[in-house]
Amino acid sequence: MSLFPSWNSTYTRTSLSQTWTLSPPQLFHTHFPFTSLPQPVIDSQCRIVYICRNPKDVFVSFFFFSQAKSPSLSIEEEFEQFCKGVRVYGPFWDHILGYWKASLDSPKRVLFMKYEDLKRDSSFHVKELAEFIGCPFSRRKKPKVWKGEFGDWKNHLTAEMADSLDRIIEEKFTGSGLTFSDS
Repeated sequence: MSLFPSWNSTYTRTSLSQTWTLSPPQLFHTHFPFTSLPQPVIDSQCRIVYICRNPKDVFVSFFFFSQAKSPSLSIEEEFEQFCKGVRVYGPFWDHILGYWKASLDSPKRVLFMKYEDLKRDSSFHVKELAEFIGCPFSRRKKPKVWKGEFGDWKNHLTAEMADSLDRIIEEKFTGSGLTFSDS
């Protein structure tokens, strides 16, 4: 069950003009890269929250998701495709950097968060999110945190795979100011 509709499915089945007629607040989630968001979204004053994960955990999560749907490639083959940028929504580095740069250019419109930071200090980051979207936040109510774990890539990637992805991350993100922690 989804808390709010996905543009991945809704946007393709419903015209955007119909989407805007929904009662506020209008909350959607999507896996679209920033550059693929509908132009009315880019031109509007809507707020965008992007939650990023360590690319190593992204790969492992995607691998198990794709294996559950249609097991076909080995983890090594899937990893090679991931490192080449062969993904449904394009290379992970372009996806992440698109929202990262948008958050630097328009910090009042685009909030860039890291999943690992949310897990480490959920109260702080939930408050940050609440302030960004203009919702009240009470420290008396401890936010309910989802059970996802980070760092699981260590249980699935070989040292060579981790090193390879580290090199790609360094190459693609150098100069952006965006860094990832392995723990």
